[in-house]
Amino acid sequence: MNWKREIIKLTEMDDARASKTDSTFFPPVSEEQLSDWEKKNGLRMPSDWAAFYLQSNGLEARKGELAPLLPLEECSVLPRGCSLENPWIEIGKSPTHRYFLNLDRDSPTVWRVEEFGSEKEFFAANPANYLKAVFQGKS
Repeated sequence: MNWKREIIKLTEMDDARASKTDSTFFPPVSEEQLSDWEKKNGLRMPSDWAAFYLQSNGLEARKGELAPLLPLEECSVLPRGCSLENPWIEIGKSPTHRYFLNLDRDSPTVWRVEEFGSEKEFFAANPANYLKAVFQGKS
């Protein structure tokens, strides 16, 4: 998928125009950088998410107010433990929430947590739905 083309389409939606939600892309990570990050963190980035990072190392919106996709080097991993059945990767931030990719083997999903809270809430089933929600102003 050409993520840049798809995201530019999202910026043209009525909701995105009304909230002035633009997009800023960055130079992509290399296959080697992605592999090094995966080795360092002991996990594999799901292929559709990895494809984004191979096209842009993160994404900013609303002139930097939103960071729907953090640069890969800023993506922290919450390991599986007593409160998490699967590892979670922090992938994004807004002024009010933090966004995590739940690495469920069958179906990685995006969850959000209020910036100063602990309750998790399902947000999106895949990167396309996640980014669509961001550009619809739901983040």
